Amino acid sequence: KVNLGAGERPAILGDQMLWWIMNDRGNQHTRTDTPPMGVEVHGSAFAFNTAGAIGNTTFYKYRIMYKGSVPLENTYMGLFSDPDLGNYQDDYVGSDTTLGLGFVYNSDNDDEGGEGYGDAPPAAGYDFFQGPLVDSNGIDDDKDGEIDEENERLKMTAFAFYNNGGGVQGDPGNGADMYNYMKGRWKDGQSFTLGGNGLGFSNIPTAFMFPGNPPEFWSEFDSDGQGSAIAPADRRFVMATGPFTINPADEQILVFGIVTSFGEDNLDSVQQMKADDALAQAVFDIDFELPSPPAGPRVSTTVDNGSVLIEWGYNPTDNNYLNSYNVVDPLLSSDVTDNDYVFEGYNVYQYANSSDQEGKLIAVYDVPNGITRVIEGTDLTFVTAEGKDSGVQTFHKVNGLTNYQDYEFGVQAYAYNATSGQKVYAGPITRFSVTPQISETIVSEDAVAAALTADVDIEAEGSTGDGGNGSVSASVVNPH
Repeated sequence: KVNLGAGERPAILGDQMLWWIMNDRGNQHTRTDTPPMGVEVHGSAFAFNTAGAIGNTTFYKYRIMYKGSVPLENTYMGLFSDPDLGNYQDDYVGSDTTLGLGFVYNSDNDDEGGEGYGDAPPAAGYDFFQGPLVDSNGIDDDKDGEIDEENERLKMTAFAFYNNGGGVQGDPGNGADMYNYMKGRWKDGQSFTLGGNGLGFSNIPTAFMFPGNPPEFWSEFDSDGQGSAIAPADRRFVMATGPFTINPADEQILVFGIVTSFGEDNLDSVQQMKADDALAQAVFDIDFELPSPPAGPRVSTTVDNGSVLIEWGYNPTDNNYLNSYNVVDPLLSSDVTDNDYVFEGYNVYQYANSSDQEGKLIAVYDVPNGITRVIEGTDLTFVTAEGKDSGVQTFHKVNGLTNYQDYEFGVQAYAYNATSGQKVYAGPITRFSVTPQISETIVSEDAVAAALTADVDIEAEGSTGDGGNGSVSASVVNPH
């Protein structure tokens, strides 16, 4: 227990965490129409402030405590989701039984509408990184040929989509409907069957809907092995794990995550999401003991007439002070010779507006060591760095801007290790807005040139006095 009054604080997972408590003893169960079970859940949601797959994943830890008086047998835990991926009317869903993954993706490459992502929409995957513990029930639950081995846990055991509406494939109306879905059955108790929409296409029972790799069979792109696609719509799904038994005063700890990934198109996003999910699982397996990525640079700006000078650096306590970042990749085995991420360079981005999350790479300043464009992946390849061997510098000047118009930029540091599964380890992007404008104070061109090559202060030399073609404001210290 944590004694908050004595100044103790709970352990924080990730870089930011939310924590809450739920139980089923209070209020009315109008949704499920079921009696209380005596279950209390301590929930944590957390995330990491880093770029790439881990930065685009949110993690959830549920500590499930049973306070009833008789064992809860044949227990299931399910994630019921109405994902609404951007424009909710054109979604598809699927599962990956190898990864234990349920996911949502776009049915075409244009997620239209005001809520849509536009071209190349992402995919989002849901994964039980840690399922319920089942190491004492006399069953080979994980199908590895060994019964009740130490720390044996269940993964996803059922996945189903359901429609927005009624019928046996519609929204669950009560606890019995939810329980059937979690067991891999429709609301009327019928098993899911292979093909079509999982009902009546064949007599082959299955617990997993749409396990094919899109656009292959059996995915929503190919429901019958002949290329017949299912009409996209507002998709909802449940993924479940079970059965397991929880005894009085016992508890189970389950961890799941939601991985969001952007690929070259809607199908490429699915493949990228699966690769990112495997990385997120590996991060969980090492108990989230990730080194901090290169810190976000500390940025200062100086506006000029139609331009902006961007400068950045670090405090001595920052992990990339003097470009010295160097950490060990914990995902590599001890017999790997080169397992260090080492500082490689800086990316400078310009954004269309404050809501633009992708931006445009406008400059790279990197170590001249032969490491330029970095391509990662095997079946799916993607570019994670566009180095130029240009040499490292900690400033960039942008010209050709319109005075009194707002612009948004960002600066990011990144590290590199050729042997890591993720070769580029990028830090968070420091984003900022600037508004170029004509100033009444001017700085000589010689002073600007000196500031870009040495550690000097720029001091104002005077004022135009007429509001004319003045330039940058005074007293800017170059941090490099």
